[in-house]
Amino acid sequence: MKILKHKLIKKHVKKVKHKVKTASKKIFLSYLSDLLYITGLTIVIPTLFLLALPEEIGNFDISTAILFVVTIPLIFAGVFVRYHLSNKNPGKMCKCLGMLTLIPGMVALFLLIFSKEAIVKTLDATIPQIQNAARIDFLLSIYLEKVVPSVSTAILAYLVIGLTLYLYGIRREKGPTFRSQR
Repeated sequence: MKILKHKLIKKHVKKVKHKVKTASKKIFLSYLSDLLYITGLTIVIPTLFLLALPEEIGNFDISTAILFVVTIPLIFAGVFVRYHLSNKNPGKMCKCLGMLTLIPGMVALFLLIFSKEAIVKTLDATIPQIQNAARIDFLLSIYLEKVVPSVSTAILAYLVIGLTLYLYGIRREKGPTFRSQR
C-alpha cells in the first residue's frame, strides 16, 4: 500500500513540475513577445527623428537603415510568438497586439500634447543628474519642433491601428466575423 501511495505521489509531483515548467515558459515567451513587438514599434519613432534632423547636424542615412533593418524582424518575431501563444487564435492575438500598439502611440501622443518645458521638467524630476542637459534640450527642441509635426500621422496611425486591432480582436473572440446567410 505504501509503495502504491509513493508511486502515485511521484506521478503527481512529476505532472505538477511539468505544468509549472510549461506555464513559466509561456509567461516568459509572452513577456518576450510583448517586449519585441513594442520595441520594434517604438524604434520607428527615433528612425523618423533621424530622418527629420537637419543636414547641418550630420548624415544619419546608415543609422536610419540599420534601425529599419532591426525594427522589421522585431515586430514580426513579436507577432509570430504572440500568434503561437494565443493558440493560433487571431482574435486573442489581435486584441493583445492592439493593446500593445496603443502604448507607443500614447507615449508619442503625450510628447505631442505637452510643451518642451513640461517634458524637460519631467525628465529633470525623473533623472535629476542628467549629463549634457544642454544637448538633451537641443535634441528635444528639434524633436518637438520638427519631428513631432511630421510624425503626427504615424502617431495617429499607431492609435488607429491599435484601436482597430483591439476592437477586431474583441469581435473575433465573440465568434466568426462573417456568417453565411441562407
